[in-house]
Amino acid sequence: MNDADDEVIRSLANRFITRELPKCIDIRNQVQATLNTKDEDQIKRSLALIKERIEEAFPDADQDNNMPKVLIDEASRNPYKSFQESKASINQIHIRLSENTIAEMALASPVVASIKKFLLFRIYYFDSMTKNKIYEIISNVINGEN
Repeated sequence: MNDADDEVIRSLANRFITRELPKCIDIRNQVQATLNTKDEDQIKRSLALIKERIEEAFPDADQDNNMPKVLIDEASRNPYKSFQESKASINQIHIRLSENTIAEMALASPVVASIKKFLLFRIYYFDSMTKNKIYEIISNVINGEN
């Protein structure tokens, strides 16, 4: 991979080999802790604004080496998929309730049924100047500044 024709792939492979890995900021957890709220709508609005500001502040690639200044990682995952959502055996957990009764885990367990979707929003950066700018953007959004 460090011989790749693509400059970005080659640079990332070399960073991996030399252990110059990007650092991570978990934006979702930081926003939730700073706002001290469980209000998902407020958190989503703040995250959307932070993402917009970060994309404005850091265009796709650094002019010097064609590398992105930041990598944005957003994902959501349901920790348990109910029987109807998936036919794969790995996602089907059945339990025996009595000698002749078998039920899907989410129907038999209120704990499993109440598990919420896992959401993440992380930003990866390579240098301290970028890190400082990211924290400045987060602070400005949380404090309602432009």
